[in-house]
Amino acid sequence: MIMRTEPAAIVSHSRPLGFRPSHVFRQIVVAIVVVSCAISAVPAPASAYWVWTPESGKWVNPKTAVKDTAADQFAYATLLYQQKKYKRAIREFRQLIHHYPRSQHASQGQFHVGLCYEGMGRFFEAFQSYQKVIDSYPYSEQIEEIIQRQYEIGNLYYSGHKERFLMWKVVPAKDKAVPIYRQVVENAPYGPLADKAQYKLGMAYQEMGQFDAAQEAFEMLVKNYPSSELVEEARYHLASSAYTRSLEAPYDQGAASVARREFESLAKEFPQDELGQDAQKAVSDLREREAKKEFDSGRFYERTGKWDSAVLYYESVAQQYGDTPWAAQAVERIEAIRQRHPAR
Repeated sequence: MIMRTEPAAIVSHSRPLGFRPSHVFRQIVVAIVVVSCAISAVPAPASAYWVWTPESGKWVNPKTAVKDTAADQFAYATLLYQQKKYKRAIREFRQLIHHYPRSQHASQGQFHVGLCYEGMGRFFEAFQSYQKVIDSYPYSEQIEEIIQRQYEIGNLYYSGHKERFLMWKVVPAKDKAVPIYRQVVENAPYGPLADKAQYKLGMAYQEMGQFDAAQEAFEMLVKNYPSSELVEEARYHLASSAYTRSLEAPYDQGAASVARREFESLAKEFPQDELGQDAQKAVSDLREREAKKEFDSGRFYERTGKWDSAVLYYESVAQQYGDTPWAAQAVERIEAIRQRHPAR
């Protein structure tokens, strides 16, 4: 007897109805092709181009890879600089410095980094980049030009150049002139710009209201560069800085003494010059202030009933400051005291 297999048993071990392997496979292939085409349709940036180099055993981007020689790298970076592509040029010059540090082109590369920053209007970064040449390559042929450029950048800040804040030039940066002038003097203390930078340093301090630092800067100019044509002006500003300090600290007579000594000396040496005449006016003002201080001391002792002390101060005013208005008032007070107290 022949036994038949039940259809249900066959169905239970078979694939689901409607399943066709060839159809699904075709769908997957089509999807992969579509995605691949879409990706290839997007243009790759130039910087994404990489090639394998057996020599280094690495993938290399020809657009950013360092050139085979320092000269080639310098030429390529210089071309970018000439095209005013400053950011890219800086990157390539730094590549040069990093990969060829002992090359004669390395110092020139660092110098050109400063030039790039100048071209971008980022002057303090240019100053710092130039300084790296002096610090790292002290025998560079560009030293003299670098110091000149640093001095000019200092003048730019001193004259009121504004730094950028976000997109706007709104922040005056005169204070940045100070470290630049100081560095110029330090870089070449006997160079042609040293006395000028020292003078501008004092002026910058003075205009920023830092009169103690200004006085010190002018004193250094007078001491270190006695033959400079700026000495006379420096002495005047030295005295004026000391004078202003004496106004801010009336009980500190050291600054007032320095101011008076310098002003008197200038007034005697240059009596016909405008500078000497200004100094004479300053001396007169100082003497009047000193006379008033003596007179006020006399008034204090007079009010407290110490007549002898009061008369001593009034007599000092009358004898030493006869060219001031306080002298006549001192004489009046002496007479008034002696009328009330004949024994005095």
